[in-house]
Amino acid sequence: MQLSVKLPEGLSIQPILNIWADWSRDGDWEDALDCGATGTAREWVVQNMSLRLTQSGWHTIEVPVLPYHPAQDAAVWLRVTLSDRHAPNAAGAGPDSSYTFGETEDYYLTDFAAWRTPVLAPGQTGEQTFQGAGQFSYYDPYDPAQTGVVSVYPAGTAAAAAQARAAAPVEVLITAAGFTPQFVDITAGQTVRWRNTTGRAHGAVGGSNVGVEPLPTGGPRYLPLVLK
Repeated sequence: MQLSVKLPEGLSIQPILNIWADWSRDGDWEDALDCGATGTAREWVVQNMSLRLTQSGWHTIEVPVLPYHPAQDAAVWLRVTLSDRHAPNAAGAGPDSSYTFGETEDYYLTDFAAWRTPVLAPGQTGEQTFQGAGQFSYYDPYDPAQTGVVSVYPAGTAAAAAQARAAAPVEVLITAAGFTPQFVDITAGQTVRWRNTTGRAHGAVGGSNVGVEPLPTGGPRYLPLVLK
């Protein structure tokens, strides 16, 4: 997860970051959820992390988060606190005497997908055109264990981009065993078409680009915080 943090001039403290996520959707931040071999996903996902920032102005930081998010299209509350001292517990309310400096922001995250196909009934197809270069992972919302990756390479020239857009879509079959092929290489501007060959509903839901250029509707999520 990436956050944008702004420190004012003349601030002499070392800011402390805390993040909570209501993975279980039960209205509190105190659960610890079993992710099997991956470990335990706590709703207090970042605990009293010292940012070690010394200069004023905006800083973009990346923090490690272990999510518990099996309902991958479901909205989730996220609380982010930047403060001058440690949070006392998992409740997310801060100390009784309050912080001297800091800010708390609550975010209701409603869409984790950069793109998606419609619901594909047996025999139906859905398409997505990839304009930006990069690597795009995706999954089947009706069978989240089934995943795939679309690698998009720069077109290079306007003529090559036009040729790619005019070409027939690259087809991926949705089978009982998963996406075939699972890994697809295309050129920027080209289209991928998913065809459901099974007897039940499927689809493809894509996350943010992890390459060099985000999709217009996707990309990293930046959460602005101003310490004041």
